[in-house]
Amino acid sequence: MRKIIYGILPVLLLLGSCTGCVKWPEPAILNEAPYPIPKTEVKKKEAEYHSMSCANLGWSDLKKNYVSSQDVYYLKSAGELFNWAWKADTKNYYTYWGWGVIRGYQSEFAEKPSQAETYLKQSIQFLKLAKKYDVSHKDQCNIDLDLDLANAYNGLGAFYLKVNNNTESTKALDSGEKLISTVLQQAPKNGRAYFLLSVNFYYRQNYHEAKVNADNAQKYQFKVSPDYLKELHSR
Repeated sequence: MRKIIYGILPVLLLLGSCTGCVKWPEPAILNEAPYPIPKTEVKKKEAEYHSMSCANLGWSDLKKNYVSSQDVYYLKSAGELFNWAWKADTKNYYTYWGWGVIRGYQSEFAEKPSQAETYLKQSIQFLKLAKKYDVSHKDQCNIDLDLDLANAYNGLGAFYLKVNNNTESTKALDSGEKLISTVLQQAPKNGRAYFLLSVNFYYRQNYHEAKVNADNAQKYQFKVSPDYLKELHSR
């Protein structure tokens, strides 16, 4: 079976050997009750403000602090913050989005294949819920969110390749490709979209299209991993 390069996925990154010492919070979305519904408009606004404040801190931990340090403490912290944000406002789509990204990270170091599959499926589930509650983009795609969802589908497709389930892999990769194509219709110069499309074709063993789209990604200023390019051009 061909080599699976999980490290090329922007969301699905290897977290390192210290992950085992970190106790992860579970998504409140799954099994906890939200805070009581505010009874006045003022209290509702306060709850929404609290939710967004927590979500913003969560995104800072997720996208800034973790990326710069690779310290899984920040992923754990982000999860706790997204839980507080969700409890305050269950319609805050950033909470679902955040947990969708975190579950993608967690899948990389799951102890068992079944656990990795669960995390990847939950990543997709939460990102779909984020799309549902993102009313600000009701009539058009949220490019960043849709690309994170496409990335999650790519990750699930790669996982199924690793366990030799080609049927499910094709389904996941088809879903990812469809999302990426929708993004490119709206944003034809989005470098990350071309990169994810390249990854999608790589897993299908269509190396010609993978190379073409990797070139397009670089053309539109997306920084493609040298390791990925080396692996791709060895095909």
